Amino acid sequence: MQVRDVMTTEVITIDKESTVADAVKIMIDNRVSGLPVVDEQGKLYSMITKSDIVQYYLPSILRDTPGIEEYTVPPVKDYLNNLYKLSRQKVGDIVSKVDVVCVTPEMTVSQLAVKLFASEMRRLPVVGESGEIKGIVSNTNILSLIWEN
Repeated sequence: MQVRDVMTTEVITIDKESTVADAVKIMIDNRVSGLPVVDEQGKLYSMITKSDIVQYYLPSILRDTPGIEEYTVPPVKDYLNNLYKLSRQKVGDIVSKVDVVCVTPEMTVSQLAVKLFASEMRRLPVVGESGEIKGIVSNTNILSLIWEN
């Protein structure tokens, strides 16, 4: 069995020039936790997840300080101002520009499972030879396959 047999083909993407606010709205409206980010040609550029946004937003002192409960939270006004600034940033400016872990439609499900779990990702984009997005596959697709068989 190949990836093409288990992947989701209706993929919701976001352009790298869109705002973080757009990404959040799309994720909430479509009940997804991550989106492939595409460039001007519709080719895979990166991935963005809700966790990425939260981690990007949290001040490093909150992320890196043991005993977080002892940290004094900034005033609400400052918090909201920072959140507003983040929401206006372009998705392409906050996502990682390193190679995205992805799979091809021709890979076997076994190869997919190894790659998915080794990467510790919840979802992987499925791309064609020229980088166009063909689908997306997640741990849910693998679980469904196991459950059905």
